[in-house]
Amino acid sequence: MRRALAAAAVAALALLAHAPGAAAAATLAPPVTIAGPSSDVVALGNVALAQDGGGAVAYVASVAGVDHVFVSVETAGAWGAPVQLDTDSAVPASAPVVAVADDGRVAAAWIAGGELYGAVEAAGTAAFSAPQAIAPASGQPALGMGVSGTAYVAYVGGAGDEIDAAWLYRTATTFTVLAGSLSATPIALAPGGGPTITVAADATGVVAWTQQAAGGATAVYERRVSAAGPSPVLNDLTLASLDGEAGGSADSPTLGVAWNSSDAWAAFRETIGGVSRVVVEEILGDEPAAPVFADSLPSAAGAASALAPSLAVNGNDQAILACGVLPSNALSLAAMGTDGAKAWSAGAVVGAASNAAAPAPVAALSATGSGLVAYTPAAGELDAELVSPHGVSGPVALSDSTLGPVDRAAGLAASADDYGDVAVAYVAGAAGALSLVVQPYVVAPGAPRATGTQLWTAVDRPVLRWQPSSEHWAPPTYTVYLDGAKVATTTQTSYAPPGPLADGHHTWRVVASDAFGQTASSQTRQLLIDVAPPTVALRVSGRRRAGRTLAFIVSAGALSGVHAVAIDYGDGHAGAGLRTTHAYRRAGTYAVRVVVTDAAGVSATLDQRVTIA
Repeated sequence: MRRALAAAAVAALALLAHAPGAAAAATLAPPVTIAGPSSDVVALGNVALAQDGGGAVAYVASVAGVDHVFVSVETAGAWGAPVQLDTDSAVPASAPVVAVADDGRVAAAWIAGGELYGAVEAAGTAAFSAPQAIAPASGQPALGMGVSGTAYVAYVGGAGDEIDAAWLYRTATTFTVLAGSLSATPIALAPGGGPTITVAADATGVVAWTQQAAGGATAVYERRVSAAGPSPVLNDLTLASLDGEAGGSADSPTLGVAWNSSDAWAAFRETIGGVSRVVVEEILGDEPAAPVFADSLPSAAGAASALAPSLAVNGNDQAILACGVLPSNALSLAAMGTDGAKAWSAGAVVGAASNAAAPAPVAALSATGSGLVAYTPAAGELDAELVSPHGVSGPVALSDSTLGPVDRAAGLAASADDYGDVAVAYVAGAAGALSLVVQPYVVAPGAPRATGTQLWTAVDRPVLRWQPSSEHWAPPTYTVYLDGAKVATTTQTSYAPPGPLADGHHTWRVVASDAFGQTASSQTRQLLIDVAPPTVALRVSGRRRAGRTLAFIVSAGALSGVHAVAIDYGDGHAGAGLRTTHAYRRAGTYAVRVVVTDAAGVSATLDQRVTIA
């Protein structure tokens, strides 16, 4: 039976509440079928989102019985037609990976005929470069791209006995193989021990892999890489002991890094005290810091054990770490926030106390502190725990019965942008009729900000303007309300009424809506219109003789209020105000002019003659 998030799990995720900036509401959008249903869909590679919400998904599909690599690029929430990247129709390709940066920069890599290939779609273009043969390789490459557009691909090179890397400069479209092996000397790679990678904003990569020692024990190694090549420091992250328990074999590394590459994190599975545990280590520069457990298991784990972890770290140095727990197949979730201490929780079980299948989770976390963990609670099913700065949602179904059962063995991947949007990619359907699917989890549009004056104006057909909503998945639609009534729907950021508005007080606001029904409203603003000129009258009192003081009394009115009264006495002198006095020095007839200006800037003029004896 599924249960709500336990109090311990709430505490485990509380650090995420210290995210700089609040996470907006979000919704699961309808799943998008990229390819299929077809007997040609073979397997998912991965999915990646950039800071600005652009993305790509890579997968393998069969063409005339030969496996080939395809990529679909996403822009503003729309997934483009898949493009085949490998061009040799007779040579099967496998192990595709894709990485993205802002403005549409996409890099892809794959293996074909014992060679690592790459292709790049440069920012601002809509086509991939021709495939580049990079180096002899095997297994599963790992590709990472920093926010600047610099990328690295780590791969099993040589005779399958070393970990190598190639570098892609931020504006380049070809990879350069870096001198020197990351693994330093020939190694025995553990089964499934190919590299994993993460790339920081400063264009530094962090790579980890699993290698095998004599006798069959396995160990996790980590090394940084830059355009200059591998770091001089090669770290064996495997622990000799932790909390007084002896360490053993380690495997399944997963990595994350903050904006600054000096602060990276590695999580992996290691046998500690005879029990499979998940360990997380901070890597400060080239030096691993004190490791901790992050798998929800008690210190005396007994029969319980942890499965391979999935780590997601955002640029603000927040993180979530998910793993499965045996024998219950429960999902464990740990968190680390930016509350100064940067402390990891020990982890807590979320969702159901037990599941019918190993969860095999994948985690994704945005810079807002929101994200998700996708996992398989039972064969053919796919659920998610939605993570926000306020906690965890409880199980939310991602799989869709109309698409058929989820094929977990064909791949599962997730990625987040900087605004809280997440894309989960998976394969679903019956044998011979599989579909490659992307499930978006989309943040609601930000509130548009209405601009313009709220003072009185004489413009009776004002153009209403607003700053655009922060929306990074799909362009929003704006609905304009005037005096509480809906008057327009537009994709523009301005609206002009079709005719003049009546004098008086009006209100207006604009509501942004996305394609999934999520909305956000601006504040309601005033619109004060006064086109009519002020009323004005003049009364002059007193004896109209030269040298005698007269009183000039102006009566004026305006909807917006009288702002200024100016009087020209006609003899070269002037006054201001509703009540003034003036004495004429000589006899004669004088043309007096009164100008009244209201708060909207509209003026009225009164001319009147005064005869002085």
